[in-house]
Amino acid sequence: MHFIILVDTHCHINSEEFSHNLLEVLSRALHSGVRRILVVGADIESSRKAILLTRQNSGVQLNASVGIHPHDSVDLTEMSKRAVLQMAKDRAVLAIGETGLDYHYEHSPRKEQKESFLWHLKLAHEVRKPVIVHVREAYPDTIDMLSFLKDPVRGVIHCFSGTWEDARKFLDMGFFL
Repeated sequence: MHFIILVDTHCHINSEEFSHNLLEVLSRALHSGVRRILVVGADIESSRKAILLTRQNSGVQLNASVGIHPHDSVDLTEMSKRAVLQMAKDRAVLAIGETGLDYHYEHSPRKEQKESFLWHLKLAHEVRKPVIVHVREAYPDTIDMLSFLKDPVRGVIHCFSGTWEDARKFLDMGFFL
């Protein structure tokens, strides 16, 4: 007999829209065969909430990631860096991010996105955790930044819609898509 264990590797059930029916959502996930969920942080508040959710006993194992989404890169201050670093040390936190580059919307200027992304990559290396990389319409810059890291990190390329050539480059660096 074979058992299949489903893992949701990227969700945002820490968002406000799930606050009124979170237990129902987790119950449906469990009944659908989902046994583990990685709750992804995209800013300080959602990162904190992701960690808090891991303390719930819902039958589904919840883990967290912490970080600042590229859309909010302008909000990466010394204070928020300290907060993310502190949260990254929590044992419920399995990954750093969601971070990366998003040139589609450019809610934050490219310069700030690159600085934030580089900081997150260094943090991931420092705490020895994988990174969740959001990339949209920024494949050359993302590949360049990951390729030239002195201390490479591994992780997941999220929001991938690039070419096969882009995929091959990420896969060759040890990332999952």
